[in-house]
Amino acid sequence: MLQFPRSFELKLRLLDALDRVDRTAEADRLASRMRADPLADPGVRTAIGERLLAAERPDDARRAFSEIVEHAPLDELARRRLGDLYRAHGWYDEAYRQYETLRDLRPDDPSVLLLLAQAAAGAGRVDEALRLEARLAQTAQPGRARGIARTALLWSSVRFARLRREADAERRARLRRRMRRTGVLGQAVDLRVSLTFAHPDAQVSLWVAAPGQRLARATDVAPEHGIEVYERADPEPGPVRLEVRRPEGLTGTVEAELTVVWDEGGEDERVEVVALRFDAERSTHALVLEDRALSAL
Repeated sequence: MLQFPRSFELKLRLLDALDRVDRTAEADRLASRMRADPLADPGVRTAIGERLLAAERPDDARRAFSEIVEHAPLDELARRRLGDLYRAHGWYDEAYRQYETLRDLRPDDPSVLLLLAQAAAGAGRVDEALRLEARLAQTAQPGRARGIARTALLWSSVRFARLRREADAERRARLRRRMRRTGVLGQAVDLRVSLTFAHPDAQVSLWVAAPGQRLARATDVAPEHGIEVYERADPEPGPVRLEVRRPEGLTGTVEAELTVVWDEGGEDERVEVVALRFDAERSTHALVLEDRALSAL
């Protein structure tokens, strides 16, 4: 630090070292100086906010995160990052407001509707989320959903699966009719594995090995919208190995969810949801699918 006093990377390493040896007061002073520096970028402010959350200081963390846009109110990427951070930590109404501002900044970008849908669903407004995703899905030609329309359908598939998982027979029938109207049922498959996440620095990925094959990246990948999906219309018999990976050496804790659906929308449908947590000690989760069951390895 004496040799490179302007290096934020070194300052973050020093901050981490101070926390590890419980020199909290000194770490707080360093973090305050970093936050006061107008050259601190969103990554620096994110790291400081995450540190405050780990110390169970959520109000201070929220304030640190908010500085990402206070120093760049018209920066679209900063606004997107703040919304994602709020959503990753369960502050869905705040995330929704950030995405609304982003929509004002990018009125011609349909992908912002998907961000609004994710925040609305987190806040418990799943019906609104499905309506927003249906608007995006309708931009595609029938049976040929691609790009953002395909991503919207995949997210709706996850939402419908979780709704049906808790529904009685009558409600499942209503949900099935809605799936047909929105186009989700038209893309139903015998097996779908969806990895979903919110944190902008998650860097998680889904890898799959079908029977007799090597591990390979999932078939539908949209990490910028927090989803990666593997699907098979007619899966071969035998175990399917899954790995959810995060690069080793990354600091901070991120969470993700794995949603597995067999016979999507059918009479024999089965849904399992598994919460995944990644930190400095855990960078990979390995699971296996066999006989319509999901188990950890």
